[in-house]
Amino acid sequence: FTSRPPEETYAAFTRQVLKLKALGSGIIGVSEQGNSIQGRQDIPILEHKPVYSETEWVSVCRGFDACGRIAREHGITLTVHHHMGTGIQTGPEIDRLMQQTDPDLVGLLYDTGHLAFSGENLLALLRRHAGRIRHVHLKDIRTTVLARVLPEQLSFLGAVHAGVFTVPGDGSIDFAPIFNELEAI
Repeated sequence: FTSRPPEETYAAFTRQVLKLKALGSGIIGVSEQGNSIQGRQDIPILEHKPVYSETEWVSVCRGFDACGRIAREHGITLTVHHHMGTGIQTGPEIDRLMQQTDPDLVGLLYDTGHLAFSGENLLALLRRHAGRIRHVHLKDIRTTVLARVLPEQLSFLGAVHAGVFTVPGDGSIDFAPIFNELEAI
């Protein structure tokens, strides 16, 4: 919604929703990839992420609401995946997205690895948006690799290739309180 005409995005999204419905899925995860730097190996991930203008925020939120309507028409739940290297990466950006989209149309895909990578408080964000979480990605983070990202000017892919993400239990995230909170909600 920040780099292409919305009609193009809606058409591609509808095709994907129909494919997922045919496969029996009830959920679709999306992220705003316009101007994303996650695939750019020449750009340090922690220094140059996109920051949306006010106009872009309106486009993104309206676009996700529209996609949520399309998904709902086909019995699919839409969730937005906050992601490193995008304009919806940090806690305040996730908060804004949740405030400016329709809770009946747009859910949150809660990703422990991306939150830890971006320095967020995992439990605080989980509690703030408990009512909007419809899907969860569990990734652990290796702090020894994360500590190299800024000084070595690593790109997102550089950090991934270096092993910043790992399976739960192999990194530094304490999953017990997260599981307890998820069970409670």
